[in-house]
Amino acid sequence: MLFRSMCRFTAFISRQASPLKTLLNDPKNSLVNQSYSAQEGHSGINGDGFGLGWYNFDLDETPAVFKSVLPAWNDENLLNLTSKIQSRCFIGHVRASTVGSVNYANCHPFAFDKLLFAHNGTIRNFDGIKKDIVQILPQEILKNIKGQTDSEYLFALICHYFNESSQQEQMEQAIEALKKAIEKVNALQEKSDLEVYSRLNLVLTNGNFLVSTRYSSKTEDTPLTLYYRKNGTSNKAPSYVISSE
Repeated sequence: MLFRSMCRFTAFISRQASPLKTLLNDPKNSLVNQSYSAQEGHSGINGDGFGLGWYNFDLDETPAVFKSVLPAWNDENLLNLTSKIQSRCFIGHVRASTVGSVNYANCHPFAFDKLLFAHNGTIRNFDGIKKDIVQILPQEILKNIKGQTDSEYLFALICHYFNESSQQEQMEQAIEALKKAIEKVNALQEKSDLEVYSRLNLVLTNGNFLVSTRYSSKTEDTPLTLYYRKNGTSNKAPSYVISSE
């Protein structure tokens, strides 16, 4: 029997800033609603914490991050923040824990330097390949890991490949890093146990690009749901939304 992990995320990027609440609170299938009434996946409850990450380029190029172990539907700070903050790029995530306990450090999104990252899915038998991933990571990236999740170690691997990339454009660096990280996880799992697999719905941004994957390492297994939408035209500050539902 396949184990279907959940978690849900929503990501937004545009040339024009938008209040966070327009995606995280207001819609019928907003991320807050997905925390207690998700319509797709095994379970409708994603109450093991939440997190927000956003950019304010008037201040600097690194992302702001706010996390809580409270359910998203039960945190008044979240409602206040999303109604008062606007950004042209942000990620929201609600968690249903599969790897790692319910604590602040294990909540998404994760940040390193200018990068912001969230994951929906799981790396099965992560403990069997964790040591191999640690051995790949340089110290400056390894010391940034604060939690226990497969997601954060995967992000660290992506950051490593991003910094190693010879691509000139940062979006191409990000695409290459995602591909290399997925390939490495697959190779380590095949070496460890041919029966394990990964579901890797990922989103990665630096506030100027946004790249995402909908992926399962088993071809016969349907990846977790993920959608995208473009609003507007090139003359009217188009915006892009990527969301689990």
